[in-house]
Amino acid sequence: GRYVAGAQQALAGAGVPTPLWSIADEPMPGTAADLKRVRDAIKISAPDANISGHLNDAKVKDLVPLFDTLLVNNGFGVGASLFGQMRAQNVVPWLYNMPDHRAASGFLQWRVGASGYIQWHARAITADPRDPTDGRETDFAVLPLTPNRCQSVPTVDATLLDMTDGIADLRWLLWLEARAAGDAKAKSLRDALFAAVPADWAAYAKAPPALPALRGRIEDYARSVSGG
Repeated sequence: GRYVAGAQQALAGAGVPTPLWSIADEPMPGTAADLKRVRDAIKISAPDANISGHLNDAKVKDLVPLFDTLLVNNGFGVGASLFGQMRAQNVVPWLYNMPDHRAASGFLQWRVGASGYIQWHARAITADPRDPTDGRETDFAVLPLTPNRCQSVPTVDATLLDMTDGIADLRWLLWLEARAAGDAKAKSLRDALFAAVPADWAAYAKAPPALPALRGRIEDYARSVSGG
């Protein structure tokens, strides 16, 4: 705990934002007591430490109160109701490594009330892609490692492009939210989009909405108010 407190003090002195301190990497059920000991040890010396972790199992929901910021994915459960319960316990929910990258970066993130989205799985760079026995997982990075700093022909994983579209979706949604505060037409559109996006991942996966069409409705509205 004292090392965390010292690190936070040094970072603050350097003008660096307070980090998240992760104590859980997809823990198994039955680990609450051990994680609580770790959390309490940190909080004794650094009561303002932002304790984090990432969970991917619905059977570990008892761990939620141990965190200040919590990353979850579809294995744990993703939904507006669940995230509302988490916020009621002063836990800030984030998404991570979701199956639909565009949705998690934009419309779904907005609909369920997540504070952000982190994606670190993409494609293998530490394994032979032709050998299924080489490497623990099938994917590791969005941008490949290359011998040269700049490639003559850039190569990126399609995941990055999906997330780029999702980020653009979210920017449009936030713009619409701001307009909705003083524009009845914007509020009506915002409410319609809110109703069009399922409120949890299970429902979303069964009937995903056409995200380009939803964003198109915001763009049409933007053109109507700009005279374009």
